[in-house]
Amino acid sequence: MLVGPSVPLLLVGFLLQAVFGILAGIGVWRGARSAPLVVVLLGASIAATALIEGFVFGIVAYLRALLEAVAAIALALLIAAYVDRRLGAPGTAR
Repeated sequence: MLVGPSVPLLLVGFLLQAVFGILAGIGVWRGARSAPLVVVLLGASIAATALIEGFVFGIVAYLRALLEAVAAIALALLIAAYVDRRLGAPGTAR
């Protein structure tokens, strides 16, 4: 992945996915208050990487990249809301 001049952008995207995925897993496991935010950041990094793959580099089809980005954001928001409710954050009903 380090061959082309603009491919490090993909490397950064996948590294962010890995870091946010590990942090989200640890945060949910330990019940950290920041866990929902990290889950949303994971979804955003997945969406951004998919859009870069589709629209910038043309590695995948446009519609597939767009579908993947929308699904990543939607699922991240749903999971973050679930995690937030399970952690019993202030202002949410149990």
